[in-house]
Formats: sequence, structure tokens, C-alpha cells
Amino acid sequence: LRVVSFIGVGVLSALIVLALKHGESYAGYAIALAVVAPLSGLLHWLESWLAHDMAFRLLAEMRIDAFRKLDALAPAYLVRRRTGDLMALATHDIELVEYFFAHTVAPAFVALLVPAVVVAALAWANGWLALALLPFLLAVGLSPFLMRKRVDRLGSEAREAAGELGAFAVDSVQGLGEIVAFQQEASRGAKLDQLSQRHISLRLPFFRELTMQHAILEVLTGLGGLAVVGVGAMLSSSGALDPGLLPLLTILAMAAFLPVSEIAQIGRQLADTLGATRRVYALANEPIPVRDGPGVAARAGAAAPALSR
Repeated sequence: LRVVSFIGVGVLSALIVLALKHGESYAGYAIALAVVAPLSGLLHWLESWLAHDMAFRLLAEMRIDAFRKLDALAPAYLVRRRTGDLMALATHDIELVEYFFAHTVAPAFVALLVPAVVVAALAWANGWLALALLPFLLAVGLSPFLMRKRVDRLGSEAREAAGELGAFAVDSVQGLGEIVAFQQEASRGAKLDQLSQRHISLRLPFFRELTMQHAILEVLTGLGGLAVVGVGAMLSSSGALDPGLLPLLTILAMAAFLPVSEIAQIGRQLADTLGATRRVYALANEPIPVRDGPGVAARAGAAAPALSR
């Protein structure tokens, strides 16, 4: 509904221009626009609220499950994992999973539905318009899958580096007394700088790759709109298309990129989430070394006679 209302604002505006061009009344379109414009803002807020409410409820359950698993794994598992690393996993890594729940599930459905409707509308007006738009729409939609290998690798490595940095920082705070007692302040600080630089060296290429892919997405979107305008102008000059419909069809064509570009942007940002998910998944699938046995059924008060004897 949010995306439809956003598209509706542009469509109604184009219809008002078309009515003015033909000298017709535009009062109905103006009233509809006055209703749809504030409604789009309300629906945007409502979608965000519902998505984040669902996401944070799920995160609460994930944190409870994580602490239950840590309780079952302790103390043997804590010998192999540092406290700071586990704290980062239970807080920041699980927090990053929210990006998938709140920003990916709903847009994925919209990114399939809206472009299909727009392409059908363009094909109904003139098949050449749909053919002009389709290659650019497919390129934008497939870009997250074709260009995500490097982003995923950099994102996963950066999450591991961030986890190691967080673990080292927490361990340093917890062991501050020992560090001062053994005069290890300089070496500990140098190690912290080293881990920080490693994290930065991984994040910079990650953001550079995201920026490049975002620029490619913007170029493809602009070329798609330009292709529709160019083909529409040729059809209008030959009389195959009403020139008054060209602004409306151009707005529709650009609207098709809105949900697709959203999911493409989200797909690239999911690299961080995938790196965090691997860390959470490793904890969830860690085998429990010591399990409780079947236990001994005992009656209440049965131990008292034994103690008296």
C-alpha cells in the first residue's frame, strides 16, 4: 500500500497535467491527490512500525535462545570463547539480524509485484515501451545477485574482525587490574590499535564496493527512464501514442524501479547481516558436551531417615 500510494501521487499529478492539456476538469484528481499524498506518509510510518515491531520481538526470542544455549554449553565452551566475543555475539550480531526481518521480507514481495504491474501497464499502452524498460529493470533486479560475492566476503571478514576487536576491548576492561599490575599497558594498546586498523582496512573496501554498486544502480535507473522517454517520444511523433500520456507512462516506468532499487540496496547491505548470522548460527549448532542424565526419582522426605541413621 505504501508503494502504491507513492506511485499514486505521481500518477494523479500526471493525470492533472493531462486534464489541463485537454481542457478537462481536474477537480476529482486534485481531491484524490489531497487524500493520497498524506496517506502515503501515514502508510510509510505504519509499514516501518509493523516491520520493526515484528523484528524486535524476534530478536528478543533469539537472545533468549542464545543465552539458553550458552547456559547449556558452560563452562566448557567458555574456555574456548572469550567473554567479549560472546557479548558481541549476543548483542551486536543478533541486532544486525534485525535488518533482514525489518527491511527485507516485505520489500521482496513488493519488488516482484509492482514491476510486473508496471510492465503490464506499459505493454497495454504500447509494447515498445515495455521492451525499452525491461532490460534495465532486469539489470537492476539482478545486480544484487551478480555483484554480491565480493561484498559478502568483505562483510563476513569485517564482522569477524569487529567481533575480535570487541572481544579484545572487553577483555582489556575486565582485566584492567592485571594489565596495570604486569605493566602491559603499552603492548595492550598497540594490539588494540592493530586490531582497529585491521577492521578499518576491511571496512573501507566494503564501503567502496557498496558506493560503486549504488552508482551503477542509479545509472541504470536513469537510463531506463531515458529509454522510455526516448521510445515514447518516437511513438508520439509517429502518432502511435498520445503525447499527453507520455509523462504518465514515464512516471509509471520510474516507479517500477522504486521497490526494485530498494531490494537491490538491501541486498548489498545484507553482507553485514550474513556475517553476523554465521556467528549466531555457529553458536546455535555448537554440540553440547555435557548433558543431564535421566536423573533419579526421589520422594520428598526420603533422605531424612538415611541422614538420621
